[in-house]
Amino acid sequence: MAYGLDANGRYEFVVAANEAVTNAIRHGASDSDGLIRLSIDADADRLTFAVRDHGTFVMPAVDTVAQAERGRGLALMASLVDEVELRIEPGGTTVCLSKARA
Repeated sequence: MAYGLDANGRYEFVVAANEAVTNAIRHGASDSDGLIRLSIDADADRLTFAVRDHGTFVMPAVDTVAQAERGRGLALMASLVDEVELRIEPGGTTVCLSKARA
């Protein structure tokens, strides 16, 4: 069990992390070096992934025909991990995803 997650848990975690990184690239902004920042922390009972960009978070529109294919990333991430934390701060946005380890 890699990182304390079974195969299904690993798949869910990777899909959620991919969504967070994709959102940071598509909707965020890079830092002065042209980067977004990624980190992963494996403590005794949780695996946590964070992605930080330097953009300004805008809450997506809900239930509009024009947005039918967009604006569902946070809900998707929340369905795949145990906790999603969104930190909106001056100068950037951080999304933290956590999943319990076996």
